[in-house]
Amino acid sequence: MAPKIRAEKVHKDYLESLATEGKFRVGYLLGMAETSVGLDGIIVHMAPLPLKRRAKTHPESIADVDSEEMVLQAITLNRMLPGSFTVMGLFVVSPENVLENGGHRKILLQIVKQIQGQFRENSLLMAIEGDEKNFLVLSYTSGKACVCQQIHTKKNVDIEFATEALTWRAVEPKFCIDHNFEMEKIGDFYNIDGNLRKILKDLVQQLEDAYILRATEYGADTIAKVQEDDLVDMLFSSDSDESDTEETSDKMLLLLRTQNDLARCAADAQVPDGKIHLTGKLCCTISVPSKTKLSDVERYLRRDVIRTAAARIQLYIEMMADCKYKMSDIIDLNSDTPLRVFFTVQPTGVRFSDYIFEGEDDDSVRENVKKLMDIDLEPTDIIWVETPEEEQQDDSISRNSDDLSRQYAEEERRAYRNMYIVCFISTIMLAISMYIMFVWYDPADLDEVLARHDEELGRQWREMHKNQEDTP
Repeated sequence: MAPKIRAEKVHKDYLESLATEGKFRVGYLLGMAETSVGLDGIIVHMAPLPLKRRAKTHPESIADVDSEEMVLQAITLNRMLPGSFTVMGLFVVSPENVLENGGHRKILLQIVKQIQGQFRENSLLMAIEGDEKNFLVLSYTSGKACVCQQIHTKKNVDIEFATEALTWRAVEPKFCIDHNFEMEKIGDFYNIDGNLRKILKDLVQQLEDAYILRATEYGADTIAKVQEDDLVDMLFSSDSDESDTEETSDKMLLLLRTQNDLARCAADAQVPDGKIHLTGKLCCTISVPSKTKLSDVERYLRRDVIRTAAARIQLYIEMMADCKYKMSDIIDLNSDTPLRVFFTVQPTGVRFSDYIFEGEDDDSVRENVKKLMDIDLEPTDIIWVETPEEEQQDDSISRNSDDLSRQYAEEERRAYRNMYIVCFISTIMLAISMYIMFVWYDPADLDEVLARHDEELGRQWREMHKNQEDTP
């Protein structure tokens, strides 16, 4: 029985739009290579090979494709994919079926072997699983049936372009890392780049003890792991048995815990010689079909933690001109490394991610995603789950400044109110005094009384102005 792969009708429409131009195009099939929902794979997006910086046209045939460019894009795309997704294969749009041309098929196979060779060599960094023999090549020619094969075995694959949308769930846990990782000395220094695989291997071993924790059981003394047949939809079911809504995906309904995550190290913990301390809260978001088993979700989450940790550290190393660190260094994966930003892929609604550096914003995300995945993001498609420390400080300063401004305005209003009251009372007193003077006093004493009154009024005004100047 042929393996069965699912894609959306929008993907076939995309292939047809490329084919109607009568030109050659090649790109990547992105999706789930293994599922627990009765399918052998699910394609969620097709990312074409972008133009080279200096190129003005796309390759005209498979023979013109730069294999190194294909490998680099595959590595970059894999870095942007959450743990539930992977690079499933290639798609080729051509006036003829490339799988039926012996020469073209041979070139395709060489490109695939180069890609898989890099993935295999960097399996820890890429956090990939699955059988290499299942790597797909989809050939599409306008007016002809779409052909999809496992390139190594030549086994045909049934691909369905479904018109009915698949229900996806976004699972959003956070995983805390706070651990001393041993490093090996390379030359005279402890080099992070040279020890990255060792660090990730130690992290993989830690994640073996990680498991899903239902939110309703948080804080319990004894927490049972999920059962084999538990489905992800259980995480989105309320106690009142109400129907599921989109809002449930925004709640922390799932935690990925380790046995030692509650006994976290102090912020000023000493790092022994020959080790490096990694700390931070990694934001993970994976998209899975609603009927996915939670045991598979655990596996996807472990993969996502490794993939995002590797991406952050690799990008951090690239930022540094000198990647030699002291033996007591601490790296904060939230403040010292690029931020992870998620975005929604329409129309399926699944989420991919990207990493941005200091000073970059939504426009940087849109530009990068357009270049690498040919996706036009709307502002609402970009999801920020991490906030730069500087913005948090700016928000705090802004709030303090607003509080001081309100306090100053209130004090100013109080000072003016007091001034008006004093003026009013002084005016009344002046009128009464004048009446008394003209009616009861001898005119000879009038000048003396007025002089004393003027002196008293002047004293009151001087005191009022002094109080006003002392008000902040």
